Parts: sequence; C-alpha cells; structure tokens
Amino acid sequence: MRGELDSIERRFIHMRWLKYIAIAALLIIIVVAIGSCSNNMRKTVIKDKVESIGGKYVSHDYNSDFEHDPYPWYKHGKNIHIYSFTYVDRNGNLSKGWVRFGSIKRDWIIDSGGIK
Repeated sequence: MRGELDSIERRFIHMRWLKYIAIAALLIIIVVAIGSCSNNMRKTVIKDKVESIGGKYVSHDYNSDFEHDPYPWYKHGKNIHIYSFTYVDRNGNLSKGWVRFGSIKRDWIIDSGGIK
C-alpha cells in the first residue's frame, strides 16, 4: 500500500514540474513574440517617416554599441533604442538618419545633405 502511494506521489511531483516547465516555455515564447513585433513596428515607423519626407527606405541597423552615436547628450537606458537608417532622398542622393525610440517619444536626426 505504501509503495503505491509513493508511486502516486512521485507522478504528482513530476506532473507539477512539467506544468512549471510548460509555463516557463510559454512565457519565453510570448517574450520572443513581443520583441519581434516591436522590431517590426520600429521598422514600419522608420519607413513611414522616410516616405513622409519624400524619400525611399533602403535599410536600418540597430545601434547596440553606441558607436558613432548621434545622441551623446542622452543617457542610454534599458528602454532606449537607437537605430540608424539609410534612404534615398528626393534628389536621388543616398542619405542617413538616426532615430531614438524612448519609452514615450521618438527623436529624429535626418541628414538631408547625402552621404559623402
């Protein structure tokens, strides 16, 4: 009788651990999905801004190391993301811009002189 109870208790403990693992896996999937959606949203915002000034979007890059940082006067925190982007302006010149996505607002630096 005691052996059967031990077996049932072991199964219950294994089921509980499986439940915790499943919850952790689900949370990881949700975090990855939110991150992916956030990156796609930022790309869309950059594209829309470039098109609103009459340009054509070429590419963007996440500035993770803050090298050649156009925002040296800002403190960089967890919720601040800086992207550089390249676009073709109205005159056909290849130009570069930067955008800083903060928690609430966006700051833009757009080069209108073309890349030399």
